[in-house]
Amino acid sequence: MWSFSWINKPILLLITGRSERSYIIPPPSSPGNKMQDVLESALQQTRKEFPAAGSYTTSGVPFDSTGTIWIGVRMSKTAYAETNSLFFDQYSGKLLAADLYKNKSTGERVYTKQYDIHAGTIRGWPTKILAFIVSLICASLPVTGFLIWLGRRNKRRGEENLHEA
Repeated sequence: MWSFSWINKPILLLITGRSERSYIIPPPSSPGNKMQDVLESALQQTRKEFPAAGSYTTSGVPFDSTGTIWIGVRMSKTAYAETNSLFFDQYSGKLLAADLYKNKSTGERVYTKQYDIHAGTIRGWPTKILAFIVSLICASLPVTGFLIWLGRRNKRRGEENLHEA
């Protein structure tokens, strides 16, 4: 789902009713300030808005002149789904748009939990342990299947030798 739009879009449509996630981000202003100052300003605004955040993530410097600075604010230290996305003007550091977790629909909330389910972080340590055990069982299935097949194959050869004697 993370890499292939041909599967991502139908699942997103099924869960949320839309085929694409939408945030409306106004275009950035014109160049003027140093990028380091702008990044620091954006981070200060983010920390002021979300002082109890578990962690902050940024996209850093935009790729082109029309890009924005993205700062992701994870409210939990363990779960990834409850992330707020803030988009800042790369030239002025002004907040352009915010995609807040509390404003997401039920479908979008389910959709954003895909990584937490994948990594087993949806409910902390108990689900991490459960995900590890399930993964271990899944990884052992080809090995145990091969061993069972090999055992049956050797058993048949032994039976054939008994019938010949």
